[in-house]
Amino acid sequence: MSEQIFIHPLQEVMLRFGKYPIGMLFDTLSQGEFLMMVKIDCLEGEVSIKELTNFCHVSMPAVSRMLHSMEKKGYLKRYASRKDKRTTFVKLTDLGKAYKEEAQNKVTNFIEKVSKQMGEEKMRQFTKLFWEFIDMMELEMKNIR
Repeated sequence: MSEQIFIHPLQEVMLRFGKYPIGMLFDTLSQGEFLMMVKIDCLEGEVSIKELTNFCHVSMPAVSRMLHSMEKKGYLKRYASRKDKRTTFVKLTDLGKAYKEEAQNKVTNFIEKVSKQMGEEKMRQFTKLFWEFIDMMELEMKNIR
């Protein structure tokens, strides 16, 4: 059996998954802003905009737009480094942390509902295979670099 017969269906699945509007679970954030908020929280402490750009693999202008939007909503604070005024750091505000927790709970509840519909055994298989697939993708990416 040719591996080619799997490529098109897999691309369709990945495209459909990537387009799924998980952002509709949030009241005031886009999906990208939510993911950015989670990443800021994961990196804890002082996070520079440059670090975020590298970590997210997103362009500096895109990161800047998201951060500006989140700052206007009161979810994060930007401030200049005391050591180097050219470096800007961001940190979630208390409001941002509370909103991130609420949004994460919504995502978790949504995924739990979908998982229950799939059933425990199918979810185990799906998770195992998906991790294997991601591991193989990472190996292949290392070969490209």
